[in-house]
Amino acid sequence: MALPPGLYAGTSIATSVWIVRRAPGSDQSILFVDAVNLGVSSGGRTLLDEGGQADILRAWRSFLADRAAGRPHPGIEGLSAAVTKAVIRPESYSLNPAEYLPGPIGLRAPDADADADADAARAGLGATYSRAFHCRRAAEDAAVGASQPLGGQIVRLGDVCDVKAGYSYSRLRAEERSDEQGVPIVLPRHLRDGRIVADKPPRAPRATAKALEDYWLRTDDVLCVRTGALTAPAIVRPTESDWLLSTNLLRLRVSDPDVLNPYYLYAYLRSAAGTDGMKAFVRATVTAYVTAADVAAMKIPLPPQARQQSLVAALRALDDEVVATRDLAARVAESRDVVVRRLFGGAR
Repeated sequence: MALPPGLYAGTSIATSVWIVRRAPGSDQSILFVDAVNLGVSSGGRTLLDEGGQADILRAWRSFLADRAAGRPHPGIEGLSAAVTKAVIRPESYSLNPAEYLPGPIGLRAPDADADADADAARAGLGATYSRAFHCRRAAEDAAVGASQPLGGQIVRLGDVCDVKAGYSYSRLRAEERSDEQGVPIVLPRHLRDGRIVADKPPRAPRATAKALEDYWLRTDDVLCVRTGALTAPAIVRPTESDWLLSTNLLRLRVSDPDVLNPYYLYAYLRSAAGTDGMKAFVRATVTAYVTAADVAAMKIPLPPQARQQSLVAALRALDDEVVATRDLAARVAESRDVVVRRLFGGAR
């Protein structure tokens, strides 16, 4: 019997109990009981409660009853198994119960549900492969179109968009935030992979957020880090409109989309040229930072509107390829894991 670890104070070592009797010439089955998961936590210790004790006794008594009646003992699923020496011998006479019970390590029984899950996972890959293939073809065409010279002129960012820093700490202190209700606040750590990724953002009370309306976000605003590590910028999606711009971010809002396409601006700022331009303005005190005035003074290439639109279409196609490839990799990994679970068992 393998008992739960931590039954004895001061040690987490697991305990095993062997019940041995002399039986010359006997080839009776040996009962293995895996009770390691029957422990319950109590006061920092592990106990084997009455329910666990009863389960072990039930496994032992049913084994004795079958042996006395001369019939094979099927064991209790997930708890016990009766194994002959002929099975134990090839395992180097190991007496670890987990090796002989049906389950993740032992003699796993067929699982029809796992087979169905694996078949469904493999079948579902077809659509994902197809989408990734089409995105790749579109991206190849887009890359050719994006290779042409930009043309146009050089402009200051401040002449084509409004650059604004987030609210000051004095207007919304950390202790005023809530995790449950109010208007979501975008922080620097939420800028990931060119998007705002915030499952549980901090929130501002609605009355406070109303007073900070100048710091609300709109669709296609471009956000950059103002203090700390200069991570890649992000573009605001419709689902994040009316969220709040936090203290350590800068918001770039295009003044006239017919002059400067917001997605073109976002793509330029996350490029190596755009990143180098931002780094040129970095100042350092206790932490690195850039100012709104610095970013407004930054110069960027501004192609004609038609050229911007063609570039944006090409860049979106390339971004779609990235997303489709990541999705494909995730689905393939998921399918592999389902097949592995079909072979060896384990949690779904």
